[in-house]
Amino acid sequence: MIPSFLKKPVRTISNPWLGVSLGGLAAAYLCVASVIPDRLAGLLGAPGGNIFRHWLIVGMAGAAMLNMLLASILHVRRDLPRLGAWLAHGGAMVLAVGAGWFAMDARHGQAVSVKVPRANFWTAMDSFYLPDRFACYVRASIPGGGQTQTPLPIADLQKIRTLDAPLAGLPDGLSAKAVEYLPDATLTDYVLLELAQGEKRRRVELTAVNPQHQADGFYIIYHPDISENALQELIGKNSPSGFSTDVLLVITRRDSPALAVVVDPEGKSRSFDLNICRPVDLTVAGGAVRLEMLTGGLKAIAEHPPAAGERGICGPALLVECRGTDSAGKEWRSRQAVPFSQFQHISLPATIGLPRGGTVELGFAQASLPLPRQISICATTFITHPGSEVPADYICHLNIDRGENVRKEVLQLNRPVMVGQYQISQGAWLDDPRRPRMIVLEVSSRPGLWLVWLGMAILALGLVWSILIKPLLPGHQAGEP
Repeated sequence: MIPSFLKKPVRTISNPWLGVSLGGLAAAYLCVASVIPDRLAGLLGAPGGNIFRHWLIVGMAGAAMLNMLLASILHVRRDLPRLGAWLAHGGAMVLAVGAGWFAMDARHGQAVSVKVPRANFWTAMDSFYLPDRFACYVRASIPGGGQTQTPLPIADLQKIRTLDAPLAGLPDGLSAKAVEYLPDATLTDYVLLELAQGEKRRRVELTAVNPQHQADGFYIIYHPDISENALQELIGKNSPSGFSTDVLLVITRRDSPALAVVVDPEGKSRSFDLNICRPVDLTVAGGAVRLEMLTGGLKAIAEHPPAAGERGICGPALLVECRGTDSAGKEWRSRQAVPFSQFQHISLPATIGLPRGGTVELGFAQASLPLPRQISICATTFITHPGSEVPADYICHLNIDRGENVRKEVLQLNRPVMVGQYQISQGAWLDDPRRPRMIVLEVSSRPGLWLVWLGMAILALGLVWSILIKPLLPGHQAGEP
């Protein structure tokens, strides 16, 4: 029995025409979402473009299911001839629950393996990347303290303001925070120096675009991210520098400390290691100079494509701030622009030197999820149709490892492999399918699919009952609903 004060609302909610209207609106939404997904995501402000998980379609589907449930209870008699209607309505609701589960919880991404040059083996895959989710990867290496890695999930890039993520287990309260998303930035190498000549102190910022600064009596020239061969070419010749006075070169290297190199007009040079927040006393152009590197790395110089003559990286970037203390206990802060790369584990990180030694490596890429088992490629075969170059099949021989248990599988173009709840299928072989250097596998999960099939089976059974069995029941009148 329904309480009297609820009868009118329940009858309104169970109105069949309301259900038809809700179903029509949901169908129209799904059609628009399929035809112009990007424009609809922008209109609704759906984070990550998840238009099939937006509250609007979830609300319409939930209201339509509630309408069908109440309409069945109030308007369909509970007897044997109406069993077909009950089965059809129940099957439709089970199907809708399965479809909703799939839309809300399905995962689709890519796992990447790279062939190691000259070693003839492929890197193992223990995670896969999600194309509609992003993360900033922070890895800190501290002398005597090992490494820690903390991914910072980013749901909506446009709304980054105070995303803090302290790195666990690090001294001095070191922390990293994503502070701004730059959708179209031009990035360049830079270094921030503090220069002291007598009582005069100044801060000097040098970039790859503007690498030169004139100090009192000498020049400072910045050479970013230089290789060892280029370093020897630069300072190992002992040939005249072309300047009438000393030149102070500030040289940064990817895997080694930065250098301060004093070169006199005859080309003779003296080199000094240059570490973060550790002053170096030099003699340049006959005067005493104290040089300290405060920070360095990549910075955004503009949110536009580089003009002619500019050097830089163009594209999306994330501005990340690191904080800590130096050896004197003073607060230290460094900001780094981290360019976007699709796959974090095969891209070069942006690196920040720490004031007490060690580094922080930053990556900005698609977010990743772990695979239930590690996947390794043992061998690959590329097959073409006879007498042509048209691909016929891409074959990967896989080892699927979980502890001591190793399962061998053969992955083909139309023969996917299941690993836990994930289906693994062929994606892309780059660059040359005959001799691939990188293989991208598609990873997808299908939660709720069994409910979809069950709902379709129940719905079909209800239709069969209503059309074929119901007319044969005793007492059934022709034309009776």
